[in-house]
Amino acid sequence: MMAIEAILLGTDLVSIDRVRRLLESTAHAREKVFAPAEVAYCESKGRLRWRHYAARFAAKEAVLKALGTGWRGALELRDIATVPGPLGRPVLRFAAALGTALRGAGIGGGEVSLTHDDTHAWATVILTKLARPEVDHGTV
Repeated sequence: MMAIEAILLGTDLVSIDRVRRLLESTAHAREKVFAPAEVAYCESKGRLRWRHYAARFAAKEAVLKALGTGWRGALELRDIATVPGPLGRPVLRFAAALGTALRGAGIGGGEVSLTHDDTHAWATVILTKLARPEVDHGTV
């Protein structure tokens, strides 16, 4: 079992209307920002879909805050996805290349919590950074 070196926390609050306006005004915005599974889930919510898009957008921002990197390099927002788990609880998923990079940086996993009301959506993300095992160089 690996020991946890650090807990990385990120939170984000977004206006649901701001996310709706972004997605309605920019061609292909949904495909650029959201993974296909996220789009399918949010669209299944009908008139409440904007709340779900906003919560997932907040989760992407919260992951970036937890990592402390911001949005840079080859990272695409759609590489970070929040999808329903087996019991409906939101689960973080990362695209293959991002997942590999995170594991290489010692990130062992993450949890996400989402909430929203009529006007805002909030996400909290906790990532775990695993301690590197000490190497036993033997005795002399």
